[in-house]
Amino acid sequence: MYKRYAVFFIPKGELATRGTAWLGWDSAQGIPVAHPPARDIDLDRLTRTPRKYGLHATVRAPFEPASGISDTVLRAAFAALCQRLAPARDDGLRLALLHGFMALIPTGNQRDIMRLARDVVTAMDEFRAPLDDATLAKRRKSNLSETQEAHLLRWGYPYVMEDYNFHITLTGRLKQEQSVAVMTTLAPYIAPHLPNPLTITHLTLMGEDENGMFHQIETHLLGG
Repeated sequence: MYKRYAVFFIPKGELATRGTAWLGWDSAQGIPVAHPPARDIDLDRLTRTPRKYGLHATVRAPFEPASGISDTVLRAAFAALCQRLAPARDDGLRLALLHGFMALIPTGNQRDIMRLARDVVTAMDEFRAPLDDATLAKRRKSNLSETQEAHLLRWGYPYVMEDYNFHITLTGRLKQEQSVAVMTTLAPYIAPHLPNPLTITHLTLMGEDENGMFHQIETHLLGG
């Protein structure tokens, strides 16, 4: 039993191999991995914040399971959900500076991806524990909009539904002078392996261990 669970999209192929090494954490095996060579940047430090999640795009943000909800119950519900969900498609991915960190973001309008994320959030909501006061206070430090506050109270996370933005985080927050050096290193390393188009055909149930590191529990194809 993990302390928190989440639903992620995890790329496959060479993008997964390179992204995993870039971040330094293999969530499939649950082990640290060596970073690739990187000149002029401290890759270990720059990836420290996103490392614990591994290479991923969040679909359902981490949540504590409700009282009485076991690992077995969550696995069964997740498998059944994936059978019902249709794959999602977008034009592709591109590397961008997003809110101060490097990330891969869709090149299209995200409409189909947002449909998928909405369905996952809605279906998995019954399995999460209510947020405690400390968690609510932490989330509210981000100056939430009225809509995001409503999402926080209803769904346990502010950035869902129309406020959801698909992205694959590759660094922590960067200083202005760091961003050029990171982009110079990261672009030739990752850009040739970005999907065009992007098709989300599978999702992964994740678990957070006692050290705060996320592990892949099981992956299912979307069968809807």
